[in-house]
Amino acid sequence: MNMLDEEVQKYKLQAVVKKKQLQLIKHKLEEHFNFKIESYLIEDILDGENYQHFCSLVNLAVVNERLRVDDGETLKNGIKELFEIKGDYDKLDKTILIDSSDDDRLYNDYYIRAFIDINKS
Repeated sequence: MNMLDEEVQKYKLQAVVKKKQLQLIKHKLEEHFNFKIESYLIEDILDGENYQHFCSLVNLAVVNERLRVDDGETLKNGIKELFEIKGDYDKLDKTILIDSSDDDRLYNDYYIRAFIDINKS
């Protein structure tokens, strides 16, 4: 296997991992808040964006009717509480929602299987 193939496999695996992390966080938050949350809002958490950026995207989701006004306010306030946000520029840290046991489960359930699947292709 050449260096380019190894890099491609590495990026494929990273994409699979990010997708699974997104699904896990989305599931946890939707269960917590009891309403549907758009995936691009979850990506802000995965990317470690700041709270102000997250709120801007929530507002955009409300304007575009992807989220109800009440749900948008609930989500912003709930995220502020869950992540213990003190200031608008505090970062959203995904490890608050994905702990080491989740990482272990993700590793066992997805990383190894994804790595095996990638090597088969």
